[in-house]
Amino acid sequence: MKLRTAAAVVFGLTLAGCAGIFPAGSADCGDMQSALRSELFFGMTHRHGAPIAESDWDDFLANSVTARFPNGLSVLEARGQWRNPNTGGLIRQPARVLVVIHPDDAESDASLDALREDYKARFDQISVLRVTQTACAAF
Repeated sequence: MKLRTAAAVVFGLTLAGCAGIFPAGSADCGDMQSALRSELFFGMTHRHGAPIAESDWDDFLANSVTARFPNGLSVLEARGQWRNPNTGGLIRQPARVLVVIHPDDAESDASLDALREDYKARFDQISVLRVTQTACAAF
């Protein structure tokens, strides 16, 4: 129950940070505003297993992520696993999930892709998963 409440608070803070950046409500969303919800999944170990330092993550968050999404975002701690397409081996590692509610525009799309590429280059990652869904948001 505490996890569900914490998730609701984090999601609410994400939405609150985005107030005023979306166009007025659409027919699909009624009184709510049409938006996209994107999640980026960042593995917290380098390709060869060394952990990514919290200070390095904090620098990435402050200087790469916040610079591109200054209106608000949420970061969730997670544990993830995926199959390495190069070796077939299963990789398990701590992770961070970035959640951003944003307009459906080229600037946001390019910013999300730039974050993925920046993270992969900076932390020697093979992949950063991106999931984007349509959403209706109210502030």
